[in-house]
Order: sequence, then structure tokens, then C-alpha cells
Amino acid sequence: MDRIKRLETALSELEAAGRIGAAEAQYLLEAMQQEDSIEQFFGELLRGQLPAEENELIRRAKKLDVSADAKWIVYHIQTDYPAEARELLGQIYSDPKEAVFLEGNAGMLRLVRMSTEVEEEQQAKETAEQIVSMINTELMEKVYVGYSDAGELSTLQTADARAAMSLEILRTFYEERLEAGYGSLGIGRLIYSISKEDCDAFMKEYFGEERKLDLSEEELQTVNKFFEKNLNISETARDLFMHRNTLVYHLEKLQKKTGLDIRKFDEAMTLRIALMVERTRI
Repeated sequence: MDRIKRLETALSELEAAGRIGAAEAQYLLEAMQQEDSIEQFFGELLRGQLPAEENELIRRAKKLDVSADAKWIVYHIQTDYPAEARELLGQIYSDPKEAVFLEGNAGMLRLVRMSTEVEEEQQAKETAEQIVSMINTELMEKVYVGYSDAGELSTLQTADARAAMSLEILRTFYEERLEAGYGSLGIGRLIYSISKEDCDAFMKEYFGEERKLDLSEEELQTVNKFFEKNLNISETARDLFMHRNTLVYHLEKLQKKTGLDIRKFDEAMTLRIALMVERTRI
């Protein structure tokens, strides 16, 4: 509300100086109040502070001229410059009735955006990619975006939690990716949901009491590239600029160290899961 008071003072001074008319001043003030009210409305929705009755929710939405029938998607944007990112993205998502920016935890910005396309999941992905591209290009800063599936106004609190989960799983398991939606988290979401006790039991079963892999950076690079190339030795060797026999030698050394021959699909999957489980402890 301090912003409204400052605006009132500024408009009064401009009106007194003859630089702005009374009608125009009133219009600008009402526009700013409307914007703040919409922001407050969505903030309360995400915090679960609005009445659960659907009729009351619809009444509040219609009062603010917010579509009560539309579906909405929540984006969590992890950036070192949330204020700058908000200003930049606000140039595109400028209508507060269709896109609202809200503060999040340190270094995180939230965007609640109306979904208007039939294929909502694809639209959400394209929006996330656009956000990443804009911030990378204009602010020269790496950014991560996790987003929810589309939902009604009444389910926005759940959507907010799903966007937060998407961002956390993205940062934990998929460093090579910059955006991820709740419906495309793959095996990361499964491992994320497993208890610490079960993860420890899994690591102990395959790697003994130490419960860890302890791979070097070079070994990790080899393993990740081998997975990326679908366990194809020739393609992996070519990408790593090494002879095929040299790669086989490295894989055999890895087998002695871990007990897993990742040239076999089942054992490769075991190592893949173990690497992801280890990341949950970072």
C-alpha cells in the first residue's frame, strides 16, 4: 500500500502543477489499485488464504475482471536477479489479468499465467523456454524454470507446490536442462519421492557399508556420455576423442570399482539410479 500512497502524492503534485488532469489522475490511480488487488488476489490464492467456497472465489475473481473459467500455470523462476528478470519479462507478460508476478524465496520469482491454448502442456513448455531464452540473452545469466500443469483458480496452491517441486527436481537431477514441467520429470520424480531410508538401503545393497560411488570427474564424464549415447561404445568413444579399445578399458576399470558392467542395460540402469540417489544427498 505504500506504493499507492506514493502514487497518490505524485499524482496530486502533477495535478496541482497542471501537468495532468483530475480525470486522468483518477484513472491512473484506479489502474494501479486494480493491479495491486489482482496481485494480492493471486498471492492469497497461492498461500491458501482465500475462502474455500467456489462461489466466493468466483465472485472475487469477477470483481477484479479475472477469468474464473480459465486454467492457469505457475512458473518458478530461479535467478540471481529476480527484480531485473521481473522487469524484463513484464515487457511481454504485461496484462495483470492474464499474467501476474509474485515474489518467492531468495533468488526466485513466480509467474502465474493464464493458459489459453488447447494443448496446455506444450504451451507451458514454450513459455518456460521463452523465459529461459530471454533471461539468458538479455541478462546474460543462467536461469532455471520449473512449472506446474494447468489448473483452475481453486487449485493454484497445489499448482504452486508442483512448480516448486519441478524446480527442485530439475536442479537436483537434470543439470543439463534449464526447464522442466510437473508432467515431464521422469525418473527424477520417482527417486525424489523415495524415503532416505530406502535410498540408503539401495546404496548399501550395491555398494556396501560406505553407501557411495565416489567416482572421479573423468569417470562421471565417461559414464554420462555413455548414457547419452545409449550405451553405444563407438559413438561414445568418438565424442570423447578416444580409441574404442581405450573406452572399453575405462569401462572395465569402472566395473571393478563399482561391481557394475554398464555395457549391460540392467546394470547401466542401476548405476544411473545410484548416481541420482547420490545427488539427493548434496
